[in-house]
Amino acid sequence: MNKFILLLVLLFSINNLSAQESNNGIKFFEGTLEQAKSKALKESKPIFIFCRTVWDYGSKKMLSDVLTNDEVGAFFNEKYINLTIDMEKGEGPSVAIEYDVTAYPFLLFTNSSGKKIQGSYGLETVERFIKKGEEALKK
Repeated sequence: MNKFILLLVLLFSINNLSAQESNNGIKFFEGTLEQAKSKALKESKPIFIFCRTVWDYGSKKMLSDVLTNDEVGAFFNEKYINLTIDMEKGEGPSVAIEYDVTAYPFLLFTNSSGKKIQGSYGLETVERFIKKGEEALKK
């Protein structure tokens, strides 16, 4: 019974995440971090990585209220290669170790070769999130 409930929660979370990523906000690159670095180098752009989990309230809130915002999407889609990584699956655990990510959501900004520029934990408003993106561009 517990496995069935867990499966339902997981399927709902994945479906909800996919629906949120397909709107007018940030368009996330579909690939690995290494592939994102390659694209970033070609386009001379830094990388924004949204480090998340499926169970974290802050991650869900950022996905539904901030990352889907039109103003956020316009800014980040123009200035960054954007990537979202589930920190508990696939390359997530190794990325967490590499960038010392220990809480979620974690907003990670790197240069085009993947060197960390800045990072911060927690839920942000649209205005503060864009400001963090602007600050990272100056570094």
